[in-house]
Amino acid sequence: KQRRDRREAVRRLHEGEDRFTTVCHARPSRSAIMRSSDNITINANARFAEIIGITQDKLMGQNAFELDTYFDLSQVKSQLNHLLRKEEIHDIEIPLQHRMDQTCYILLSANNILVDTEKCILMMIHDITSRKEAEQQVKQSNKLILLLRDIAVASNENTNVIEMVKTIIESICNYTGWKMGHACIVDCEPIY
Repeated sequence: KQRRDRREAVRRLHEGEDRFTTVCHARPSRSAIMRSSDNITINANARFAEIIGITQDKLMGQNAFELDTYFDLSQVKSQLNHLLRKEEIHDIEIPLQHRMDQTCYILLSANNILVDTEKCILMMIHDITSRKEAEQQVKQSNKLILLLRDIAVASNENTNVIEMVKTIIESICNYTGWKMGHACIVDCEPIY
């Protein structure tokens, strides 16, 4: 009876692991499971491996933080070290610096879990690079709109053409970050 119960428990455990693996690989998010003790990857989907720039086969059984990847993963490792003191972390925004001076932005969520009685970390990463780029474009557009508003106000409020031009140049310098000395106004009499 004990042997039968043990076999049944082992069978259920393997079924649970198979379901877990199926869910991990079917998720649209990038997911990986690492042992807490040594950061060895025991399971990861292809999308997770893709974002750090290696194949899924090379990632399995390896410490992801010691592999030669596209990105510096030290910030991810730092966040996971904090996780060891807590149960979970959610949506921590981390910029990953690419070797080619590009930046990829991710949201990291992770939970402590048990796999075969071994403490592990379930990690999920969402690439938010496109969203961050769109936010930056909106900020730039808003700054340009404010510049155009300042120029329109200067044009309407100043009766003196020279003062109007100075105000406009000052607004442009504030927008571009130039010092006023980089833009100059030639003092001359208007020709009619």
